[in-house]
Parts: sequence; C-alpha cells; structure tokens
Amino acid sequence: MTARDDTIRRTLVPFPQLMSEQAAAERLDVHPATLVRWRKRGLIGFIQHGRQVRYTEQHLLDYLTQQEVRPCRDPEAPTDGESARTGSASEVTVPPGAARGSTREHDRLVAHHSALTILKPPRSSSRNGSH
Repeated sequence: MTARDDTIRRTLVPFPQLMSEQAAAERLDVHPATLVRWRKRGLIGFIQHGRQVRYTEQHLLDYLTQQEVRPCRDPEAPTDGESARTGSASEVTVPPGAARGSTREHDRLVAHHSALTILKPPRSSSRNGSH
C-alpha cells in the first residue's frame, strides 16, 4: 500500500479516538475503579489491545444511552384521578387474595399443613421431655 492509498483510507474511514480508562472515567465523571467494575460486569464496551484497555466516544455514548430512564407517564395523558394500577376512590376494586372456593383441595391442604408446621410451638430442649 502506498502512502497515498493510506491517506485516502484514513480520510474515508475515520479512526476512532481512543481514551484511556482514566480519561474515560473523567469523561463520565466517575472514579476509574467504577469504570473498571462496569467493564468487568459487561455494562460498557471497550477495546482491548494486548493488556491495554481503551474506550471510544461511541462506547461511552452507548453506555449512557443504556442508562437513560424514560418517563413513566405520557406528559400529554389526562391527569384526572389515579392510574389504572392504583385505582381511585370512585371505582370498585377487586379484593386481594383468591375468591372463596377457587383454591384446589390439595393446595388448600398443603397450605394448611405448612401453616401448622410453621406455627407449631418449639419443642422442649430437655431429653426426657420435661421442662
């Protein structure tokens, strides 16, 4: 490859600016140890060349995009009353728990046995059963 070909290739395919861990941490305003932890957990992309770890602007942007929290509500939605999950004072709500007779016999017996086992008083610690 000639020097001219190399120059043309560099202008057509921009080489990403590589940042050290320290520079990337400063850019994200976190401690370098935090960035290392994120990298080891697979939360942020990186380039490893030998033992050197480097980051590009795109790695940092991708990480920040993943951390974005979208608003819970549509700002244009009406704000009358409560949301469908919490209900409102004027709406009839379904009582919590299972409806009477909706639990299968076997499940009911297992739940009863489990409750008896859990609520059973502790056994005496003496060998002959006396207190």
